[in-house]
Amino acid sequence: LIGFILNTRFKVDLAIVRILGVLQRFAIVYGVIATIEVLCSRPEQYIMSTKDQPSMSTVAVKSRALQRIRTLFCDITNFPVQWLINIALAAIWVLVVYLVPYENCPAGYLGPGGLDENGKYENCTGGITGYIDRVIFTDKHLYQYPTCQAVYGCNISFDPENLFGAMPTIFLAYLGVQAGRILVMYQNHADRLARLFTWSILTTMIGVGLTAGTLDSGPMPLNKNIWTLSFSFFTAGLAFAGFALMYIFIDLLKWWNATPFQYPGANSILIYVTHLVFASFFPVQWLVVNTHAAHLAMALWGCIFWIIISYILFKKRMFLVL
Repeated sequence: LIGFILNTRFKVDLAIVRILGVLQRFAIVYGVIATIEVLCSRPEQYIMSTKDQPSMSTVAVKSRALQRIRTLFCDITNFPVQWLINIALAAIWVLVVYLVPYENCPAGYLGPGGLDENGKYENCTGGITGYIDRVIFTDKHLYQYPTCQAVYGCNISFDPENLFGAMPTIFLAYLGVQAGRILVMYQNHADRLARLFTWSILTTMIGVGLTAGTLDSGPMPLNKNIWTLSFSFFTAGLAFAGFALMYIFIDLLKWWNATPFQYPGANSILIYVTHLVFASFFPVQWLVVNTHAAHLAMALWGCIFWIIISYILFKKRMFLVL
C-alpha cells in the first residue's frame, strides 16, 4: 500500500498510475516466504539431535558417519518442505522463461528489445516477464521509462519490479532465511562462519556458471531488471560473504558496532519513504554540472544526509516500524 501511494505522487490519476514497485516486490516476497515458514516450520526442526529415531533401522541409527552427516547438514535436511517449495518456484520460473514463446518472441529471450540484435526482437522487451505484466496490468499501469529506452530505444513499457521476477527474488530471500537459520542452529563461531562462507562460494559459483563466466550474456545473464535466477545466486554469494565479514568484525572481534548504518536500519521504512518524497528538494538535491563526479558527490551527500536524519531520530528514540 505504501509503495502504491508513493507511485501516485506525480500521477494522481488512478487510471494510469503504476501498480508495481520496490515496496510491492518486498510485500510479495516477504509475504510468500513468511507464509511458507509459518505453515511449514516446527520448533523441533531447529533442534540438532543425533539421538536414535524409532522409525530408523538399528544399523542406520548406530552409524556414526550418518549421525555426523545429519548434524553437519541439519540446517538443510531438517527443512525439506521449505526447500522443495522454493526450488519448485525457481524451477517454474526457468521453465516458463526458457520454454514458453509468445506472440513473435522466442522462448528464452531475456534482452531489452528495441534495437537489440538489429531490431530483430523489437517488441520483446523483458521477454516473457514483460509480456506477463502487460497482460495482467496493461501498459498504462507499468513503468514507462525503462533503462533500455536510452540505450536500445525500446518503445514499450517494462516494469523492473515485474511480477514474474518475484519468483527468483523469493529464492534469494529464502537464502537469507538460510543465513538466519545458521545463526539459530549453530552457536559456535567457526561453525557459523564455515557455513556462511561455504554458501557464499557455492552460490557465487552457480551464479557465474549460469552466465558462462560472462558479464551480460551466457545461458542466463545477470539482469537486475528481469531479476534472473543467476542474479539471485550471484547477489546471494556477495551477501553471504558480506554477512560473514560483518559477523567477524562486529560479533567475533568486536572491532565495530555497525555505526552509522544501524541508524537508518532502525528506521528503514521511514527513511526509504522520506528519501523518495524529498529527493528533488534542497538540501537533498540541487542543480550540479552534468558529470559523473558531480552526480556521485550528490548521491554520497544524499546518503550522508539521511544518515544524519536517522541519527537524530535514533537519539530522540523515534521509530516507525510496521
